[in-house]
Amino acid sequence: MMRRPNGKKDDLPTNAGGYYGGQQSYGGGGGYGSNGQYSGYGSSGGGGLGVGTGAASYNDSSPYNSSSNRMSLSGGGSKKKHSKGGSGMPFTIDKFVVSCIIGGLFFILTCYYRSSYNSVLDKFHTQSVMDAVKNYEKMESEKKRYEYESRANKDKQEALRSTIREMEKSSREMTKKYRDMENNLARERQNRGTESQDMEMHKEAFMEVEGERNYLSKRETAWMNQVHLLQNATQREATRAVVERFGPGPHHVVFTVQLSPEETGTFKVELAPLALLPHSNHLFLEQVHHELWDSTWFYLNGPHVLQAGPQDWEDEEAGEAMSRFTQTRLEKLSFPEYHEDFPHEPWTMGFTGRPGGPDWYINKADNTKPHGPGGQYQHDLEEQADSCFAKIVDGKDTLQRVFRSETYPRDSDYAFFLTEPVEIVSARIVEKVEDVIQKPKIIKDKNKPKRKKKPQRVQQNQETRDAAREVKDGRGTNEKVVGTEGF
Repeated sequence: MMRRPNGKKDDLPTNAGGYYGGQQSYGGGGGYGSNGQYSGYGSSGGGGLGVGTGAASYNDSSPYNSSSNRMSLSGGGSKKKHSKGGSGMPFTIDKFVVSCIIGGLFFILTCYYRSSYNSVLDKFHTQSVMDAVKNYEKMESEKKRYEYESRANKDKQEALRSTIREMEKSSREMTKKYRDMENNLARERQNRGTESQDMEMHKEAFMEVEGERNYLSKRETAWMNQVHLLQNATQREATRAVVERFGPGPHHVVFTVQLSPEETGTFKVELAPLALLPHSNHLFLEQVHHELWDSTWFYLNGPHVLQAGPQDWEDEEAGEAMSRFTQTRLEKLSFPEYHEDFPHEPWTMGFTGRPGGPDWYINKADNTKPHGPGGQYQHDLEEQADSCFAKIVDGKDTLQRVFRSETYPRDSDYAFFLTEPVEIVSARIVEKVEDVIQKPKIIKDKNKPKRKKKPQRVQQNQETRDAAREVKDGRGTNEKVVGTEGF
């Protein structure tokens, strides 16, 4: 009997077709089935729930067919198998329920992860995973940048804090010193007594210092007068000696230089007027007359000067080249003689060092200021100047070839020294000499090689002195160098 939805009962056949799908019976009919056929709940003998294409049925081993401990859909509870059902794999109700549960869980997890996936995309405001990854990488980069900036700001803040602490410490120290000074001043005022007594004490101290200053000033004036007296006497005697031996001038000297093993060249110099620089003229003429400049060298070729002098080139020869000058006592001036009417213009010659000599140089540039009064302030008496005593009047082409000679680089131990020094073969006075004196002999070793390596007197380098002075002064020089055009 089946009860209708309105509460009435209907008598349904027990072995008729099913209610669902046109086939349902309480007896021998089939249950739920596919392809429009359903197997029904089985009869009391063998009905069951069938699932399959051919109205497959559950047998009486189903838990729903047991009359003792399971609910039976029929009255009999028979343990017969469904006699008319499609063939299929046995499938119990418990397995079906487990499968449904697993499927449901899988569906729930799928929905959850799909929702999480969509939420992640929404979070990054993108429509695809690649865009989300790019946005994530961009966010990570921004995060690292912010972290770096944060650390940098922390370092700056720490530096500022440290600076502030140092300033506070310095302020406290200055405040303490100021208070100590105030205390000392207060004690000093108490100890000194009245203001009039203080003035008297200051006056006495001032008079004592002023007297000492006047005394020192008088001594300095006396010494300067003595120096001027000696200088004037030296110039007077030099004038007399030059006139007696070499004539009143002008005086000329011809130099012969070895430009190559097979070639020599000459140049002529004219000395300054005797009335302007008598002491320098006398020393140079005596050196030439004694043939001291024979077998000397042009050894330094700087941007401003070409320097010549006696040089020793091997360790065992140290001192030999200078010995000829020292033996004749013609190695240097008595004082740096200079006259403003004969400045260090291009193609002039000047003694190097203080007081000057024996080395001399040819000015390649206008060195009026750097080699004039006050220009050589590396010396103790910076108001003095290098003695400029002659000028080139002939043979400038010969010197131009020497100007183009190769030198060592500025940063080497032999800055601006010629790699192949140019020998001064001889130097002779053009005018007639009135007397004959004993001249020292020059001993030459013919087997000694011509190539020179190591100059021994590097301290007489006028170019390095000028460079050091310019570095100290914080400026360079823009003077045009004579004879360097075109190379």
